[in-house]
Amino acid sequence: MITLSLTVLPSEAPLEDDRGDDWGEWNFLSLPQAGDHIDIERNDQAEILAVRRIVHFAGQHPLPRSETPYRQRKQPFVRIIAVRVSTPIKTSV
Repeated sequence: MITLSLTVLPSEAPLEDDRGDDWGEWNFLSLPQAGDHIDIERNDQAEILAVRRIVHFAGQHPLPRSETPYRQRKQPFVRIIAVRVSTPIKTSV
């Protein structure tokens, strides 16, 4: 499993835009690719998202301890930029 951050944009947002709603971190079995559709259940509602692009941020290597004793290592980070394909469908009975 891989944990990815998910950002959802309005469907009319320009392709290069990446300032949407932060939906937090989600676990995926594999890394999606641009053009893939993702089925997600959020707040008891089913959502279908279309992946616009994947943004990779490399992990930072810490400096030697003597120079920065309080700096912590950051993990590699991957963010999915997606748009809604369908309106939310309530899944609870």
